[in-house]
Amino acid sequence: MRYAKPNPFYVSKEWRRVRKKVLAADKYECQDCKAKGYYTRANHVHHVKHLEQYPELALEEYYTDGAGTHRQLISLCERCHMQRHDYQHKPKEPLTEERW
Repeated sequence: MRYAKPNPFYVSKEWRRVRKKVLAADKYECQDCKAKGYYTRANHVHHVKHLEQYPELALEEYYTDGAGTHRQLISLCERCHMQRHDYQHKPKEPLTEERW
């Protein structure tokens, strides 16, 4: 599977520091799996309000809206992170109708 070109933000010193802090605070446990009652080691930190739409929240651990204060950064395993982004592994379309 090919991924889009990585955002330079994700290699910044500030992001690495905040990412490490969030993973440690969550004890490296996937928060979605934990909510379902089982343990999976987290290796991703997810922006609840996506970085592209809310760059001002890029390094914030929490955000506030009309309903209160919520987590902005959450530790997830790869599977849950893919689900949060709604990635679907669809088979590639053939280049031609011919199948051999």
